[in-house]
Amino acid sequence: MKIKIVGDTSMDLSPAAQKELGIPCVPFSIQFGETSKKDTTFENEELYAYNDTHKQIAQTSAVNVGEAVEFFQKQKEDADQLFYVSISSKLSSGVQNASIAAQEVGGVTVYDSESFSLGIALLAFKAKEMADAGESDPQVIKAALDEYRQHVVAQLLIDDLSFMARGGRCSKLLNFGANLLKIHPVLICKDGTLQVLKKFRGPMKKLGKKYVDETLACFPEIDKSVVLVGYTSEKDRMVDDAVQALKDAGFEKVYVTKTNSTNACHSGPNSIGFAFLNSAKTKEKHEALLTRIRNKFHKKKLYEYIKDNNFDLVITTHLFPSLTLTAINKNKEKVKFITIATDYEPCPFLEESKPNYLIMQKDLEERFIKKGFDKDILVNTGIPISSRFICDAKNIRDKFNIKEEKLILIMLGSMGFGNINKIVNNLLEIDNTKIIIVTGSNKELYNKLKKIKNKKLIT
Repeated sequence: MKIKIVGDTSMDLSPAAQKELGIPCVPFSIQFGETSKKDTTFENEELYAYNDTHKQIAQTSAVNVGEAVEFFQKQKEDADQLFYVSISSKLSSGVQNASIAAQEVGGVTVYDSESFSLGIALLAFKAKEMADAGESDPQVIKAALDEYRQHVVAQLLIDDLSFMARGGRCSKLLNFGANLLKIHPVLICKDGTLQVLKKFRGPMKKLGKKYVDETLACFPEIDKSVVLVGYTSEKDRMVDDAVQALKDAGFEKVYVTKTNSTNACHSGPNSIGFAFLNSAKTKEKHEALLTRIRNKFHKKKLYEYIKDNNFDLVITTHLFPSLTLTAINKNKEKVKFITIATDYEPCPFLEESKPNYLIMQKDLEERFIKKGFDKDILVNTGIPISSRFICDAKNIRDKFNIKEEKLILIMLGSMGFGNINKIVNNLLEIDNTKIIIVTGSNKELYNKLKKIKNKKLIT
C-alpha cells in the first residue's frame, strides 16, 4: 500500500522543490482587494508594491474545503493514502478545512504541524523519509512526528512588524513598541503560536551573522545535519551573511530558498528565518521511538496472524518485521524466524533484532559479528535470488542488442526509490555505453524514464 506525503504552500517549498522532493503542495490564496491569486504564481515584490499603495493590505486565504477535496482526489490517483502536513491550526483554518475534506474523500490523514514555514517542511521531509523507507501506516508516521516536532525549531527575524499587526498575527501594541524603539524581533513558533524569542536593534543588512549566532546560542544541543533558510525579499548581504554563519557553525547541509507569498504576506519584506532540530540526539531518539511505535501498532496483529495460520517458521527480508518479531519474542510467545539481510552492508538497527538465523551476503560475517550478532546464527550463503534472474542475465546482451558497449546497471530497490534524473542525463553523455535501470515496482518512475528517447537507455 502506497502512502503519499502532501502539504500546502505555507511550508515554503517552491514548485520546483515540490517536484524534486515529491511533496505536492496545494496553494493558499492571496487576496489583493477583490482579486485573488494563487501562491507561487507571482513574485513577493508584487505583494509588497500593492501593500505600499493600499491602506488595506493583501490578505492570505487558507485552502478551502472544495479546493482541498479537489487536491486530495487528484493526488490519490497514484496513491492508496495521503498524509497531509499542515500549518499550525492556531495560525490558520487550513487544518480544519483539510480535515473536513479528508472525511469526504477518505484515505487522507491530516496532521497539525504546530509550526509554520520551513518548520512544516522539516516535518514533511521526515514523513517522506519514512514513507520512502516503506512505512505505510499513517498512525505510525503520525506518532513519530508527534515526537519529532518537539525538536523542530522554526523562527523568523522580522524587519517590520506592521505586516503581522495589520494581518492580525501580533498585537498593535507590540508593533508600536518595536517601531518606536527600532527593534527587530525574532519570532519563534512554540506550541503552535508565534512568540518573541529575541530582539535586535540596528540596520537589518548588518544583522545576518549576529542573528544566527545569538539564536543558535539559545539551543545548547543542535542537530547540525541540516538547516533550512528562507528569506522574503531579493537575496542580499544579510542573507549571505546568515548563510555563511550557519555554515561556519558546522551545519552539514544548508538549503536556501525564497519564501512563498503566503508567509511573505505576514512577515513583510527583508525578513529571514531558518529551521533546524534542537537536539544532537534527535535522530537516535527518533529511531528508537520508531521501533517502539511499530512494535506497539503491529506486534499484536502479527502474532495473531501467525498463530491463526499455524506457521512454524517466518522468513523476513526487512528490518521492520524483524524488529516486531523480536518484540513478540520478548514476551512468553516464541516465534521462530529467519532474517535475510538483502543489503551489501549490515542494515542500521538490524542488530536490535534477534532472529534464529540470519542469512547474509558472503564475506560480511565479521561486520555482522562486530554489530553484535552471534557467529552461530550467521549463514554465509549470499542473498537468495530467483532463478529467472540468473537465466535472464546470461542472455541480457543479446536480448537488448548490446554489442561492444560498456554496460552500466542502476538498481533502485524493490520500490524504485531515488531521484536519478541528473545521474541519467550525465551518464547519457558518455560515449559507447548502454544504461540499464531497474525501477522495481515504481511504475511512475518507469513511465518517466520511458519518455526519454535515447537508444542508450534501457528500462
